[in-house]
Amino acid sequence: MPTTSELALNKPVVLLGEVHDNAAQHALRLRAFEALLAGGARPALALEQFDRNRQADIDRALAQTPRPDADALIAPAGGAKGWHWPYYRPFVELALQHGLPIIAANVPSSEARTVMREGLAATGFDPRVPDAVMQAHARHILEGHCGQLDEKTAARMALAQVARDQFMARVLQAQAERGVVLLAGNGHVRTDIGAPRWLDPQTRQDVYKRQCSHSPVPEPTPPAPPPVASLAPSPAAMPPAALQVEGLPPLPMALLQEAQGYDRVSGHVFVDWHPVLREMLVAHRPPEADATQIYRLRAPGASLEALTEGSEPVTCASWEPRSGRYIVFARGVAGNEAHQLYSLDPESRQVNQITAPGQRHSLMGWVRGKSLAVVASLPLDPETTAGAHPEVTTTISLIDPQQPGGARKLVELPGSGWSRSEVSPDDRQIAVTRSLSATESEIWLIDLGNGQRRRLLPAAGEPQWASHWVGGWSVDGRALFITSDRASEFKELMRLDLARSTPVSYTHLDVYKRQGWRRPGT
Repeated sequence: MPTTSELALNKPVVLLGEVHDNAAQHALRLRAFEALLAGGARPALALEQFDRNRQADIDRALAQTPRPDADALIAPAGGAKGWHWPYYRPFVELALQHGLPIIAANVPSSEARTVMREGLAATGFDPRVPDAVMQAHARHILEGHCGQLDEKTAARMALAQVARDQFMARVLQAQAERGVVLLAGNGHVRTDIGAPRWLDPQTRQDVYKRQCSHSPVPEPTPPAPPPVASLAPSPAAMPPAALQVEGLPPLPMALLQEAQGYDRVSGHVFVDWHPVLREMLVAHRPPEADATQIYRLRAPGASLEALTEGSEPVTCASWEPRSGRYIVFARGVAGNEAHQLYSLDPESRQVNQITAPGQRHSLMGWVRGKSLAVVASLPLDPETTAGAHPEVTTTISLIDPQQPGGARKLVELPGSGWSRSEVSPDDRQIAVTRSLSATESEIWLIDLGNGQRRRLLPAAGEPQWASHWVGGWSVDGRALFITSDRASEFKELMRLDLARSTPVSYTHLDVYKRQGWRRPGT
């Protein structure tokens, strides 16, 4: 059985995949990295958490004598925000302690937006992407956005994903002779559609990957990796028969049992407050259940009462806004995510479908004074005419859930992506987010009486280069609270007075200094 040092020499390209918020997985990756270093390997450390336009900042920090600590390198390299650095700081500290090169392995969001608009070739990437790879990326993006994106937007976002994979492959290729460890999301380290797919055949054979894939793309078939040595002694746990494992070394049973303590958590997610009583709706999936369902919590510490049931997950619901006579929830059929809306009497458990089949529906809000649901509907499969696909439209309707047959169509909106929304306190208008891509979105105001609409952000004459998301209304209905990255690389909380065209940031440091405020907790 080869030692860890032999493994490092024989497999110089090491990909450590991750689910970004999985603490147990980060701990396992750190152990693997420590084991490689203990065995004598001195690879470069490449991180998705650093954008390539900050490589010069990283190199300047590494050239200092003595070398800086991890925080002193992370901050000027643009890594202080956007990632949960307690997970990644230990890797940077080890790299500094052992004198390893640190490589930025990501494409900045500005470049990703350019790829989405102009394509891969226009930005120096390889446009020869197999259809199966593009379709797999687009499918995962659609699933990750709960079906709220249209296929064209998902395809453009898939281009950005491919650009990131191709750049990571360039980093791996350039560092392969020395050896390199890449920290990146699970999607980037997949051998079928991720960064390894863009390596030359020899380097791809040298990939040692700690990541599992449930649904590989059949073509192209990556070379079968040779047996990989375990980093720990047996006994080892065996993966389930339904799980395809690629290049994963045996998992020590003791380590599995230690990690399971993080997984056996029965989570609860707040869904909605009752409009009158001191109770709430909660989304919860018990350990023995097939899917998440909606529960009623009548008082703090009380037992949960199941309201919905079945094999289809239910995660979104809302009380009738005046007295809480019933709830409205969304549910798909047989996993199709073509959500229909239903009303449910919490006392009798009587369920009634309130939307028409053949479309995907979502609840956008309530006209509270009349208990009318504001519903957005998208066609599932528009018919083609003479081989051309028709333009997709989103229909906004007002529906009384107790008399759904009297639904009134308010307006038809162009395209899809009309999602996050809030009805004004006076029930006269609704602020709606229109998502154009992963990095660009608009805010529109729609009159709930006549359906007329106007765009609030970006204002007339402003470039469409930022994301804007509806948060809520001020109590007097004269302003909107939004989040946007228009003023920086990261989202900030802002207030938009409807009489003005430019929002004011509440969370930017300059605002705190200008107003003489102190940040909370300081």
